[in-house]
Amino acid sequence: MTERPQVVDNRDGNTLATAINAYLSDLDERLANDPDLDIVTGYFNPRGYFSVAEGLEHVDQVRLLIGAQPDQEGKERWRQPEEPRGEAYERKRIEEALQTLDQNLERDRDLLGFSRDVDQGLQELVDFLRSDRVEVRRHEDSFVHGKAYLFSDSQGAIAGSSNFTGAGLNSNLELNLGTYDPHVTGRVNDWF
Repeated sequence: MTERPQVVDNRDGNTLATAINAYLSDLDERLANDPDLDIVTGYFNPRGYFSVAEGLEHVDQVRLLIGAQPDQEGKERWRQPEEPRGEAYERKRIEEALQTLDQNLERDRDLLGFSRDVDQGLQELVDFLRSDRVEVRRHEDSFVHGKAYLFSDSQGAIAGSSNFTGAGLNSNLELNLGTYDPHVTGRVNDWF
């Protein structure tokens, strides 16, 4: 049995991509059915998918919830005099963040470069996203800043700072904590 990830920070080989791939492989061997994976993330890019593609081969169903996060995270943004007030102001900020998300996805795609491997990986990503085993939604009602990876309902959850990106899963200094207590994982699943 693979050790269940407890603290993952992407330092010294302790990457979230490695932890997810290994834990999904372990669950595939231990469970009667293929495991499911639910992901909530503020951001997604193709390198994130490439990082866990191996583990996703062991997964039956994937639910991916992509949220919007403020474009100037961690900074107060004050309403300008010409901008709407109240709910209209919040809606405008969310729409701006979603537009930025779309632009960043296009930029990330364009920065992958041109090679047969990249082309094949992108085609696999498109096929994966179009398959019946994947459900993708974009949360547009409010900002989503949470990041969590939930394994087959009560088999575990890893939550922390890592977005579903190549950097978030492999190289950024992150802090993610794993929990395997059914009460806690049930609450995370309810939140999702």
